[in-house]
Amino acid sequence: MQFLHRANLMQWDEVMKGVQLSQALTDKALEVLRHLQPQQMQQFEALDSALQRRFGVVADQNACRARLRNLKQKGSQTLEAYASEIEDAVRGAFHEYPEHLQQLQMVTAFTDGLMDATMALLLVREKHHSLDSVLASARIQPLQMLEKGRQARVNAAQTEQAEQAEGEDKWVSELPQNRVDVVVAALNTMTNEVYGLAQQQRELLQSRPACPAPAGPAPKPESPAGRTKKPLVCWYCGKTGHPMRLCRKKKADNAKGINEPKFDKGKPRAAKIKKEKEENEPKN
Repeated sequence: MQFLHRANLMQWDEVMKGVQLSQALTDKALEVLRHLQPQQMQQFEALDSALQRRFGVVADQNACRARLRNLKQKGSQTLEAYASEIEDAVRGAFHEYPEHLQQLQMVTAFTDGLMDATMALLLVREKHHSLDSVLASARIQPLQMLEKGRQARVNAAQTEQAEQAEGEDKWVSELPQNRVDVVVAALNTMTNEVYGLAQQQRELLQSRPACPAPAGPAPKPESPAGRTKKPLVCWYCGKTGHPMRLCRKKKADNAKGINEPKFDKGKPRAAKIKKEKEENEPKN
């Protein structure tokens, strides 16, 4: 109220109010400037709003705690603005806590709500005890991570190159120089021979006449010479043209009860009958 009364008497504009108010801040009030953007440090409305949040009437505790549980860093929100919101919510939710406990609550809420999970993990491992400390580390953390990633890639490339060079040197050092020359000469000779064989094959294929196509269908293979098909002879009646199992004479004899025995040495029945007739005929 005194500052506003003096500003009205001196007829200061908004810019002059912001400049005079920022110069008049002392002790804990100076902490408000650390959470403001550079262009906001001389704006009277921004300074007045920050001072009201820091030293004004304490808000409802339950509402501040509910806000703190859901407080996360937004996509386009800067770390300073995010830290300012964390500080306001913690001081409203835990105003009865001492300062060092409030600072620990701010650090916990700040790391829990960060968008970058890798940065949050690194900040937790550093074990900060104040909001200013964790905010300062968060500002330089992206540059450190980029530098570490670049250094890791450089180290990996150097290690790979060293391993390749070491492997080549080891392979060459295992063989004496004359042996290396012999191997190289043998490889060159084999390469020249392969090229020569390939050239000869191409020339042979080019000089080979084309085979004429056959005029007609291929002739069937002739039967082997000397093979003649024997006529089928019945071993019962001696006639040709049918086997013994289909002989009508045999079936008729079987029906009459005549069952002649099989012939010895595979001779047909007709030859045996002829021989019997010759034996029974009277001799002159």
